[in-house]
Amino acid sequence: MTISRQLAHDKLAAMVEAARALGYSYLAITEHSQAVTVARGLNPKRLEKQLEEIDALSEEYSGFRILKGIEVDILEDGRLDLPDEVLAECDLVVGAVHSKFNLSRAKQTERILRAMARRSRIDRFGESSMNNGVS
Repeated sequence: MTISRQLAHDKLAAMVEAARALGYSYLAITEHSQAVTVARGLNPKRLEKQLEEIDALSEEYSGFRILKGIEVDILEDGRLDLPDEVLAECDLVVGAVHSKFNLSRAKQTERILRAMARRSRIDRFGESSMNNGVS
């Protein structure tokens, strides 16, 4: 295991330990996807590495469920910024808008509806407090 993978493992293990100490029986681990560059969002390759790490950690914590997830960006046209085959590897997919906040209410609604129609892979929606200044 490389140093960076060991650090990632240790951080994930610390989150699992904290959740267990609070009496939780499961924990969902999610990251932003690639379109959110300010958060160093995960591209398919980096997401795959994280999913592998979570799988390995799950083996160490039998009886405690670790859900693999991603907060995928809903692009302006309603597409998601990761392909379906990558999202299928996740237990939890959170769809969220992270850009183009200045679109009209109608365009934002169309964007979300297109994402919902094209991709049944979204389990939850995030960033629901988004306020684009349109009333």
